[in-house]
Amino acid sequence: MDPARSDHLDAAYRRTLYCICAVDAEIVLRVDHYDPVAENRILSLCAFRRWSILTPFNPYSRLMTPAANGKRLEELVDRLNRRHQRWLPTLNRDPEGLWPDEPGTFLCDPPPQLTESLGHHFGQFAFLGGQIGQAPHLIWLRIPKKNQ
Repeated sequence: MDPARSDHLDAAYRRTLYCICAVDAEIVLRVDHYDPVAENRILSLCAFRRWSILTPFNPYSRLMTPAANGKRLEELVDRLNRRHQRWLPTLNRDPEGLWPDEPGTFLCDPPPQLTESLGHHFGQFAFLGGQIGQAPHLIWLRIPKKNQ
């Protein structure tokens, strides 16, 4: 197992609630749990075949200040908008409240390797990915040794 992919982190990421922020409510996704009702609600907001959720917050699971995290989110949104990448706002939430909420983005049909590239740029260990008709799954990134 990659040192970054510890049992502790794997468990934390798997219990996280991945919330897509819709105008009328949050749509919640969970790792390895297929929810066709949630999928249809998301499809009504943003048509897609495949998708991913990425946050730029707290690189390598190290807490940053709200101001620093906010700048990182602005950079992510700017990069997506410059690419004309369709996205929706998200909020990754620890249901136990032990880790702060992490805003991010739900990417609708991202090009191959875009989320992985952005994940590396923003220092993330993993992101959530999926496609129509399947449960969301964690996608772990290889981390440079200096950040393990």
